[in-house]
Amino acid sequence: MKDDPLSATLAHVRQDEHGNWHEHPLDEHLRAVGEMAAGFAATFEAPNWARLAGLWCDLGKYSAEFHRHINSATGFDCYASQQQDRQQ
Repeated sequence: MKDDPLSATLAHVRQDEHGNWHEHPLDEHLRAVGEMAAGFAATFEAPNWARLAGLWCDLGKYSAEFHRHINSATGFDCYASQQQDRQQ
């Protein structure tokens, strides 16, 4: 999650058994969901529509409200993580 503002937006975070945070960037998540949906829809000849739906499925996660939700639900500070990434 370096300088690309889209990759700085998170789809999910999780904390492992050692207390380390693992971030799943939203751009990666949307692309993966789109490809998975396209694979399923290929059986009925609609992979392009399904890929598009997959890419759009979580666009609301680009909002500041969603980042506040991640923070309140997990304790993960999205903004501190972004600042740390910029300093590296």
